[in-house]
Amino acid sequence: MKKEKLISLLNEGLSVEEIPTITNLKEIEEVVKKFNFDAETSKKLNEKIQRLEKETIGHANAFSSMIKITAQEK
Repeated sequence: MKKEKLISLLNEGLSVEEIPTITNLKEIEEVVKKFNFDAETSKKLNEKIQRLEKETIGHANAFSSMIKITAQEK
């Protein structure tokens, strides 16, 4: 697979349109490590992965809080 195609696929996979799972992000992170990207591309992809990990955890925490509130109201 050509680097350009792989970068395009990774960028699609790292879009913020859907919230990825931590497992998916870890798998993508492994692909980035194994593929020999130039330093700038690796940095950009890793920054996206880290940002999405934080957002995913934030969404999970917010959802857990909503469940707790709902359970307490019952």
